[in-house]
Amino acid sequence: MAKARNGTLQAAVFNLKSARSEVAGSLGSFLPTLTPVYRYDSTRTRFQTGTGGATGSGSGADDSFDITAGWRILDSGERLATLSSSRKSAESSEQSALNSLRQVLFQVHDRYLNALRANELLRVQLAQEKRASEILKATEARVQVGDAPAKDILQARADALNARASVLQAQSRERNAMADLKAVIGWSVPSASPELQSVAAEAAPPADETLEQAIQRGFQNRADLAAARKRIDASRSNLRLTEIQSGVTWNLDLQFRKAFAPGVSERSALAFEASMPLFDGFRSKERVRSQRFSLKAQEANYEQDLLDARAEIEAAYSEVRVNLERLAASEAALKAAQENYEAAIEAQRLGAGDVIAVLTAQISLVTAESNAVEARYDWLISEIRLRLVTGEPLPGEEE
Repeated sequence: MAKARNGTLQAAVFNLKSARSEVAGSLGSFLPTLTPVYRYDSTRTRFQTGTGGATGSGSGADDSFDITAGWRILDSGERLATLSSSRKSAESSEQSALNSLRQVLFQVHDRYLNALRANELLRVQLAQEKRASEILKATEARVQVGDAPAKDILQARADALNARASVLQAQSRERNAMADLKAVIGWSVPSASPELQSVAAEAAPPADETLEQAIQRGFQNRADLAAARKRIDASRSNLRLTEIQSGVTWNLDLQFRKAFAPGVSERSALAFEASMPLFDGFRSKERVRSQRFSLKAQEANYEQDLLDARAEIEAAYSEVRVNLERLAASEAALKAAQENYEAAIEAQRLGAGDVIAVLTAQISLVTAESNAVEARYDWLISEIRLRLVTGEPLPGEEE
């Protein structure tokens, strides 16, 4: 849906089509031209001969039709430089479009997983609210029979109210996450939301790859870096074109013209022309300087792009490994918290435990449940982010 409706992707596609049209136009300068021209003149003339002389008028009509064929056989290199620049620009646009696609796909994965995360966290809070309500009821019952002090109700009631506040917060988070997802996929039904399916993924150890290998893979494969390199190549071609135009330029043209009215005539010519801007207020010289500075600026930006890409890859590489450890630790903590909560509930049922122990166990359980959800989705998103920053195809790219 995002590939079909996302505005950023649509803009990238149109930019690519525009760049390809520029290439086609540059290629056209190497081909002959054929131009038919039809002309019709209707004239009316009024005249007077001398002061107070005779006056008169006349009218007439004339038409003509001719065809001119032309072909620039050779030139001083402007057409080749222009073609090279347009081709490099088109290649840059292709990589930019691919980068836009991957960025949007990452946003889809990220927001889809965050929407699922918000949904699961809401279920955790709803379960917490239910447990808190049951504990409050059980505490009230124990106080009524004199099995617990009345002050225990205050703590149980506070915990139940806190649980309700957490549910409301989780509901708000879920709505916001769904709104973000609908925006990136171009969802067009404001009053409804897409139905999400859970993502089944087993935690697998990260690839046996060093950080430096991941960085070099990213430098080679990232579409944004490839687009920047192509833009630099296009700027070099533009600089070459400007240098040519600031010096001696020449061209050799072949032309044939045939006229059909009022009489039939033919004319052919082979023309050579050379020119040089002897003095133009230093405009040609400054255009060359400007292009050189522009090229240096793009090269400096590219060096910074490499530093930024390295930082992104280092962060994503580390994040995948840390999140995998977090996932294992949170799953173990959740299992322990569940056993502790069950034990606290059983102890309270048997009269060997108080409400404080149960509430403490409940807080540990909801914390462990939330941590497990956060760790799972952080790991899933970090896996996708590592693929993005190292220039790997993302799921959905080839579908």
